[in-house]
Amino acid sequence: MAWVYRFLAACLAVSASLALPAAAQTTVKLGVILSLSGPDSSPGIIQEKALDLYVKTHAKDLPPGVKLEIVKRDDTGPNPEVAKRVAQELVTRDHVQLLWGVIYSPNAVAVAPVATAAKIPFRRLTPRSPTTSPAMTAKRASSKASPKAADRSSARCASRSPIRK
Repeated sequence: MAWVYRFLAACLAVSASLALPAAAQTTVKLGVILSLSGPDSSPGIIQEKALDLYVKTHAKDLPPGVKLEIVKRDDTGPNPEVAKRVAQELVTRDHVQLLWGVIYSPNAVAVAPVATAAKIPFRRLTPRSPTTSPAMTAKRASSKASPKAADRSSARCASRSPIRK
């Protein structure tokens, strides 16, 4: 969760520096898109509770004169059309300055162009899995580039296999 704090702190600092004079209260609107209903709602509900707890715990760490307003919306699960519509509503109707959330990849792909067109930051909640880490990507790329490396990898897997001929 440390990256969440760093991301919010950076965005809040930029927003605060572009804001009104120091005496005025600055409100930063964070648009959060989560899957809060439907059969796949448990990750969204857990992430919503984690976000609420994190914000409550670290509210004192905000820069002076900055208030964080969180606007939550439900994308109803893996549904790119709904996610895109919700993101457009957050940008146009609620005037959020940051988009955050989106659990499912198809939804993230639908939301990204909306954030890009609005020129606002968009951050997914789901962490990177070990199979998409830079080290694994490099390993996969090197095995694709070198047939010998792929053969060695296959031989290692075959030697460890419990199935014997």
